[in-house]
Amino acid sequence: MRLERPMARIIILGGGRQGRIIANDLTGDHDVTVADVATVNLPGVRSMQRDLSRPLELVGTLHEYDVVVGALPGRLGFAAAQAAVKAKRHYVDLSYYIEDAAQLHGAALAAGVAIVPDCGLAPGLSNLIAGRALATRKPKEINIQVGGFAADPKKPYGYVITWSPEDLLDEYLRPARIIRDGKVVEVPALSGLEIIKIPGVGDVEAFFTDGLRTL
Repeated sequence: MRLERPMARIIILGGGRQGRIIANDLTGDHDVTVADVATVNLPGVRSMQRDLSRPLELVGTLHEYDVVVGALPGRLGFAAAQAAVKAKRHYVDLSYYIEDAAQLHGAALAAGVAIVPDCGLAPGLSNLIAGRALATRKPKEINIQVGGFAADPKKPYGYVITWSPEDLLDEYLRPARIIRDGKVVEVPALSGLEIIKIPGVGDVEAFFTDGLRTL
C-alpha cells in the first residue's frame, strides 16, 4: 500500500531564475507560493507581491507556512534565515552570504527548526557528492570543479549566469576558503590558475573561488 505524503505549504522568497525552477519542481506535490517584488506567473503557483528588501519584516507572513525556501541575493539571505527562525519555520537556502549560518544554530535549536544553508550547485550539490565519496570511497583528495558553460559558445565569454550577478561578482572578489592538508585556509580569489580539458568544450581556465564553508 502506497502512503501519500502530506502536502506542505511552502513559500519561496525570490522569483528569479532559481526561485521559478524550484517552484515548478515543487508544485503539484505541495502548495507553493512565490514571494517577489514583481508578480510571478507560473501554473499552479501562488504569487505574493512583496518587498523582500527587509526580510525580518516577513516573520508574520512566514509563520503561515510549513517550510521557507530562500532564493534571494546573498545580501538578504542571512536576514531571511533569521526571519525563518523567529517564525519557527524550517528554512532551506540557496543564497550564499558572508555571514556564518552557524551563528543561528542555538536559536534554531531553541525554535525546533532546521536551517539548511548553501543548497545551490556549489556549495550544495557538490558538497553532497563530495560527502558521498568520502563516506564510500575514502579518497585521498577531492577536487570540485564547477563552471557555467553556455550551450551556445557565442554568448559573452561562453558563460551563463543562472543566479544573482551581484553574488557572482562577489564570489570572484572575496578570498576563497579551501581545505588544504585537512585545515581551512584562505587564498586569493582567482588564484591557483590551471588549464583543464573538458570533452566537447576544450581547454578552460580553472581557479579558486569561495564556496566551501559548509563542506
